[in-house]
Amino acid sequence: MPKFAGVSSLLISVLDYFTDRPLGLRLRLNHNFRSHEDIVHIVSDLFYESLLVPDPNSTIANPAADPIAFGVQVALPTMSWGIFRPHVNRWCFFNVNSHCVTEEGGTSQANPGGINAIATSVRGLLQYVPASEIAVVSIYRFDRDKMQKALKAVSIRNVECGTVDSFEGQEKSIIILHFVATGGPDNPFGFVRDKLRLCVGLSRSMRYLFMFGNLTYWNAHKANWSRRKNLRYMKQLIETVDDRNGPIARVQYPANKIIDELAANP
Repeated sequence: MPKFAGVSSLLISVLDYFTDRPLGLRLRLNHNFRSHEDIVHIVSDLFYESLLVPDPNSTIANPAADPIAFGVQVALPTMSWGIFRPHVNRWCFFNVNSHCVTEEGGTSQANPGGINAIATSVRGLLQYVPASEIAVVSIYRFDRDKMQKALKAVSIRNVECGTVDSFEGQEKSIIILHFVATGGPDNPFGFVRDKLRLCVGLSRSMRYLFMFGNLTYWNAHKANWSRRKNLRYMKQLIETVDDRNGPIARVQYPANKIIDELAANP
């Protein structure tokens, strides 16, 4: 819109104009019809002042009638993800203590350990859940490219892989979100520090949201980054993940469960 404004000799775009107007001139669209209520609450608390209202039909009265929930329930023990109740827990963060690498001759990043863990998880899910219901979303293009190669290496070719930028506006029953970055102590999150990217990544899922990242590294440097205002959304997310009283599971991904074929750098 700002580009359109310049081409049209406008001083400000229509969108920017109304965004800056008093609240009385704006109508907040606060109903979410995409995601399960447990996922809506994460996005609502982080970005929408807890004002988002989930679709009442997002909670299935008879969980046994939800084939996706059944598939996750059966697949989880296979992948040894730990204690997770798929009819209650709709999102989970898997802590993979692995560091990212930078693309040769570029700046984009990939995280081999996270890729291995996700490939293992996808292979387990596909035993019970159709590939059309699953998408892997990465923060970085280089990681996306490596992820596609890793999935092909274990004969997985029909699961959609994309970047968080390319996945805006799309949705899947199961989203696997890869945070990738283990940057410097003052900002270990990389691109995901951006509010819009984080919001898009967390809000694409309809039924389940599985996040993969290096919580161990992030928390080790918390004293360096926790006071930075531009990282407040990641700080809130990590605090939510660490909250044992919420309907979540925080799992340390077991290294011995990573696919043997991907043990080397993919």
